[in-house]
Amino acid sequence: MGIVTSNESQVLAGGSEQFITKLLQGLGRSQDKMIAAWLHDYAEAQDPSPEDGRRVGDWIPAQLAHVVGPARAERALSASKLRRWD
Repeated sequence: MGIVTSNESQVLAGGSEQFITKLLQGLGRSQDKMIAAWLHDYAEAQDPSPEDGRRVGDWIPAQLAHVVGPARAERALSASKLRRWD
């Protein structure tokens, strides 16, 4: 069980189903709404120019697919304003 946070106020949590269920109950919004908010924040901060190197959107599809599975990640990404560079 554990929770990892970042300086951008992101949180990744892992552990037993009971731990995750209790954690989600205490957060007050669904995981889908949290994912949408996370993608929104990155879309707002995304560099508009893809010409000079990696962009914030480069790593997000892979990380999200790893955490919630490819199909759910693709649905969330398609509904977001995040531009895809992958």
